[in-house]
Amino acid sequence: PSHDRRADFNPEGAFQACQLMTDTLNTVIGKEYLDFAAHIEMAILDSWFRFGLIEVGTAATYIENPNADLPALREDYDDTAERAGKVVKPISELPTSERIFVKRIPADRFRVGGQHSWQLERCSWCGYYEYFRLSDILAPGSGFKNTKDLKVQVHLSEDNVYDESEDAENRGDLVKVWKIWDLRSKKMYMITEGLGPVLLYEKEFYRLPIFDLRFDKRLKGWYPVPPVFNWKSSQDEQNEAKEQLRAMRRRAKRSWQVVENMMDEEEIAKLTSGPDGVVVTVKQPNAISPIESPAIDSSIGVALQASKDDFNIISGASSEARGVADRQTATQANIIENRSNIREADERAIVATWLCKTGRSIHGQVIVTGK
Repeated sequence: PSHDRRADFNPEGAFQACQLMTDTLNTVIGKEYLDFAAHIEMAILDSWFRFGLIEVGTAATYIENPNADLPALREDYDDTAERAGKVVKPISELPTSERIFVKRIPADRFRVGGQHSWQLERCSWCGYYEYFRLSDILAPGSGFKNTKDLKVQVHLSEDNVYDESEDAENRGDLVKVWKIWDLRSKKMYMITEGLGPVLLYEKEFYRLPIFDLRFDKRLKGWYPVPPVFNWKSSQDEQNEAKEQLRAMRRRAKRSWQVVENMMDEEEIAKLTSGPDGVVVTVKQPNAISPIESPAIDSSIGVALQASKDDFNIISGASSEARGVADRQTATQANIIENRSNIREADERAIVATWLCKTGRSIHGQVIVTGK
């Protein structure tokens, strides 16, 4: 926080100010309705495969706030009611219901457009889509505009679009809505996608409320290189070699060859269907012998080891950096520990900086709203 700069001339005041800010932030993120830890955990998980995104803001209605109460729709309680967005009770829009929210944005729904930059704030626009019930959009007091005679393409689910040729009774009620931040005009828009774009909501913003977590940035553009991207080729080699071993194990089975007329049919049946360790009678020594299965190709084992070595090299620059060594000398042990600490400290610093930005935004919202 900016208060730490007061430590040069007023250490006691700076400590008290920082302590107050810390206690306030801990109180806010500890609230159960915010579910801060779960959203952060999901965003960190996204960052390994794409990138992590957290949105912070304040809102009194469900338009923006995922923690706000949804309207009680009459159609949910009356089977004969039409899908007209009628509500059982009015939606509360009182300022007392305004709350801070922290929301994880799924990485696969996020887009960046226009002029790209490695800094999100310097791109032309960014946004993501989510699904709203059409009845929620049409509900009185929802805060959406331009809903009169709104015609959109509804979805059966988030993965299936309703086909107009199907029975109308089986149609869905989900509408795909884009939430776009224009970083040039400093306006946020909510627009439907379907039969035609319709502007449902807009407002001005001062600072972009989205905070991204990226471990490996590209030299050009905003989209990062996920940490697991460079591991895929070696993982594919591992999977292919293991699949070959699995196929050979499935084909391989125990089989026997018997000298003609050297075993009775009853003894052969006992051999093939009897339990383990069964005793059979033969008419001459070595009348039965196992048929050897083809040996496993040595190239499969070589491929397994080579792909494993490639995976270790890609995920770490050297044996010491990976935490392994051919000889456990004191010097190598120190190198392993130091480089492991450096690598972990770098990743922790990236996450810590991201969390600090998110926490600073939450604290700023507290100052503005007083909650």
